Amino acid sequence: MVLRALATFVNFVVRGAVFLAIAVLGGFGSAWVMIHSGSQLTAATAGPWVTWTAAGRMDADPYTRAHTVRLGLLPLNSTLALTYQAQTDAAGQRIHSSCVYTVDVSGLDAEWWSLAVFDERGGLIRNSANRYAFNASTVLREPDGGTRIVLSREARPGNWLPTTGAGRIILSLTVQDPRWVSAAVTDTSRGRALPEITTISCR
Repeated sequence: MVLRALATFVNFVVRGAVFLAIAVLGGFGSAWVMIHSGSQLTAATAGPWVTWTAAGRMDADPYTRAHTVRLGLLPLNSTLALTYQAQTDAAGQRIHSSCVYTVDVSGLDAEWWSLAVFDERGGLIRNSANRYAFNASTVLREPDGGTRIVLSREARPGNWLPTTGAGRIILSLTVQDPRWVSAAVTDTSRGRALPEITTISCR
């Protein structure tokens, strides 16, 4: 009788510990997802592009604050500018330095914008050309009127951003134009104006 009671007690304790562990891990897991990827309450998406709509604001929610701190970001107030990040191309494939991409910025009608490329840890990709970003003032227009930026390990003519051997990479697009930003937050159809990321080839 005593052994049976002891066995029942041990079984109860083990089950309780398992349930507690599941609850704790589930809590940490959901918190990590909210901090890493956001949700409909904290982030807006347009194709592969994601922006944290409360970034840089005094009333930012805890998840947005944690996301900013984790990446070491110093975001502009999102009422003045929005920063979008993309980790996949238009087809949903992870962007990698072993591939060549074109980023079509022809449709960006903002007063000012900047497109930069970072490694997976959010660091600048070192390269001998010292090229890290293009913006509305430095980008070159093409003869057909379009504006495209090429991501590649090897040097390319025109608007080329080196990716060297960075592995997985992240594109960061900052758009600064109060009217454009206001429309982008209130009207998700504005996302159609964001650049299209197309894979040209991969090794």
